[in-house]
Amino acid sequence: GPPPPAGAPPASGGGDTSHFGSGYVTNEELGGLLKERAQARASKDYASADRIRSQLEARGVHITDQTRSWAANDGRSGSTSGPNFFAQPFGGAGGGQAPPPPPYGFGGGGGQFGGAPPQGPHGGGGGGGGGGGMADHVIHEKLVEREKARVARDYAKSDRMRDELQAAGIFVKDSEKRWSANDGRSGPIPTASGGYGAGGGGGGYGGG
Repeated sequence: GPPPPAGAPPASGGGDTSHFGSGYVTNEELGGLLKERAQARASKDYASADRIRSQLEARGVHITDQTRSWAANDGRSGSTSGPNFFAQPFGGAGGGQAPPPPPYGFGGGGGQFGGAPPQGPHGGGGGGGGGGGMADHVIHEKLVEREKARVARDYAKSDRMRDELQAAGIFVKDSEKRWSANDGRSGPIPTASGGYGAGGGGGGYGGG
C-alpha cells in the first residue's frame, strides 16, 4: 500500500488517532515523544517539534510552551522541559509549598566573655595575710632565696622577693635581721646558706 502521508501520526491499532481513547498515549510513549520534541526544539528543528506537538494534540495531550507544561484529557500533567516530564514545571500548577519554619536555636548563648580579673602586681598590698598567711617553711625558703640574690648583688631580684613577701603580709627588717608577719609571727632572717646567725661572732674567744 502507499506510505502514510508525511506528518501523519503513526497508526495506533488501526483506530482514528484524532479520537481520544483509541489513540491513548502511555506514560512511556508520552515521555519519549516529549523528550524527542524537547531535543528538536533545542536543535531549532521546529518542524519536527510542531509535528510531535500536533501528534500529541490529536491524542488528547495539550502542550503550553509558555509555561513549559502539558496536560492530558485524562488529568495527567507535567513539564515539557524534562528531564522528568511528569514533574510539575517550576512555578506551574500545584502551588509552592510554604517555606519551612526557621530552625530553633537562633541567638545561641554568647561566648564566655572575660576570664579571671587581672591580678595586681602585688596582690593589693597584702590584705592582712588571711587564713594564717604564708607557711613558715615557705617564708624561710623565700628569705633564703632573697639573701642569695643580695649576696650576688642581684638587688632587683631581692627587691622583688621582698615585695612578694610583703604582699603576703610578711615584712622584712634588714636592719634587725628579722621578719614579722601580720598575724604576729616573727623570726630571724636566715643566711644565704639557710642557717641562722651573723657568722663569725662570739666563738673562740676567752682562753685560759
